[in-house]
Amino acid sequence: MGRSRFPQSNHVKFKAFTLVELTLIVGVIGVLATITISYLNPLEMQKRARDSVRLRDVNTLKSTILLAIQSGSSFSGRCVSSGPCDSLSSTQMSDGTGFVDIDLSSYLTQLPADPLNSSSNFVDAGGQTVSAAYEFAEQNGDFEIRVHLESKDNLIRYSDDGGNDPGYYEVGTKLSIL
Repeated sequence: MGRSRFPQSNHVKFKAFTLVELTLIVGVIGVLATITISYLNPLEMQKRARDSVRLRDVNTLKSTILLAIQSGSSFSGRCVSSGPCDSLSSTQMSDGTGFVDIDLSSYLTQLPADPLNSSSNFVDAGGQTVSAAYEFAEQNGDFEIRVHLESKDNLIRYSDDGGNDPGYYEVGTKLSIL
């Protein structure tokens, strides 16, 4: 008989990872995952995202109110410094009955709500426990809107906004009403 093309062997050899090699690979992946998660900090990213919504909302409200005033609308006098309106206790109606007491219904279908708009509190950028609400007040044709921010990255905005309250981000035409 002729020779077989395949040699006969009693030992079959497989190439595979050893238990030590597998343990080492899993450990390296775990360390990399831990470093990545701690670097990205998903909770801080969520805070920054909610702050972006807050900043956009209050600046949009400011611009819309200024547009309404230029069009001849005026404040009703319901939301004043001694009794400001807020997005938690008032509605989001844009017809002047919500937490902003000027008719904005020509520009907005409803007033914005804080991304955490609930009766629960959160810890803001300054470390204070605060409510998740937008606050509004007007005085003699001027107005102020203020809000708390969550991310420590936005703490500087409290002092750089030109307002008189170091615990809020404030916008409007007179930042000393509230």
